Amino acid sequence: SLRIGDVTVQTEQGNHPGGCVLIKLCFAHKTLVYASDFEHEAKASARLAEFCSGADLLLYDGQYDEEEYVVHRGFGHSTPTEGVAIMERANVKRLLIVHHDPHSTDAQLFAREHAPGRPDVRFAREGETIEL
Repeated sequence: SLRIGDVTVQTEQGNHPGGCVLIKLCFAHKTLVYASDFEHEAKASARLAEFCSGADLLLYDGQYDEEEYVVHRGFGHSTPTEGVAIMERANVKRLLIVHHDPHSTDAQLFAREHAPGRPDVRFAREGETIEL
């Protein structure tokens, strides 16, 4: 880890064929974890859950829905369902799904966002500002 002013930055190896880094930012008793380009697999998901344990916000790769993931397994991306599982396992307060498939329409993303039925799970929107 390193400090930049009052911000503590920690990293962990992610799970992506080309490599990736998970990032945790801690500032003023708030924690944000960025986990994009992350494919869920048992060991990688366990590491991520430990890394983001108790975080205020997890930004998680939700490129595919469940049907799309079956076809794209091994591409280095995940699903909102797996994001919710990690959120629950790690006791994360809020989940924001990022890294949407560029071929997805707004209507498809809206339907996926409401599928988990949880107000603490949302899909990121362009230009959006999030407060912790």
